Amino acid sequence: AFRRSWPALAAERGHVVLQLGDQYYDVTTYLDDHPGGPEYLSDAAGTDATGAFDAVGHSVRARELLRQFALPEELFSAADGEPPPPPPP
Repeated sequence: AFRRSWPALAAERGHVVLQLGDQYYDVTTYLDDHPGGPEYLSDAAGTDATGAFDAVGHSVRARELLRQFALPEELFSAADGEPPPPPPP
């Protein structure tokens, strides 16, 4: 489905986009600030990382911080066609 392919397309364009639940997040600009290191986010690019995110037991603060990276649903909810390019880093 198109919705599932959008994060992978963003990853091909150099963005680190993760799916957590029903929301997508572009965490590209947060890589160097991630307390666990950038590799955890980079390795999850283009995937549904909900299980891994929940398993770590992220704090309330981490969940609040995540909100700023949420992508507008119109970027990935189209049924067909080429999605718009991911936002610039």
